[in-house]
Amino acid sequence: MNGVIGRRYAKALINLTATQQLATTAEELAHIAALYQESAEFKQLIRAPKYSLQNKIQAVGAIAQKAQCGKEVVHFLRFLTHQGRFEVIEQVSGSFTAQAEKKLGTTKAKLTLAEEINPTDLDKIQKQLSFVTKKDVTLEVQLDPAILGGAVAQIGSQVFDGSIQNRLKRLRETISKGI
Repeated sequence: MNGVIGRRYAKALINLTATQQLATTAEELAHIAALYQESAEFKQLIRAPKYSLQNKIQAVGAIAQKAQCGKEVVHFLRFLTHQGRFEVIEQVSGSFTAQAEKKLGTTKAKLTLAEEINPTDLDKIQKQLSFVTKKDVTLEVQLDPAILGGAVAQIGSQVFDGSIQNRLKRLRETISKGI
């Protein structure tokens, strides 16, 4: 149920946000959602009935301003608090990011490498993923020596596994089948 509510609020904010501000707004929402997720005090403030709604709204506004969120995001977070829905901020943030990426024709890819590679090769991988997805791809690179070599790219639920670890696994399966 919270996912549906989060998507609805995210869609409303998407419709109010100028196209050139979508990426910035997504980053600001993600930052606030992370603060909320990591801070027990922040959660307590939102959940505790001992604080008045007005105090919660003021506190959320102050937190957002201190986090250097734009005016639109500050107003939205205050509205979310006023509606008693601040607890769905993580779903709102995730849904907003997904909807903004769709609207902008962009996407993020998680790229796992065994070791660092040079920027030229990284650029080639990004361009190839952009070609395959027909979207502008932003890479989030992480290192995992367990894949032994090659790369694993994940875009949403789609995985492109070119790791040596995966190749060895497939080879093992082929040999065990006797083919």
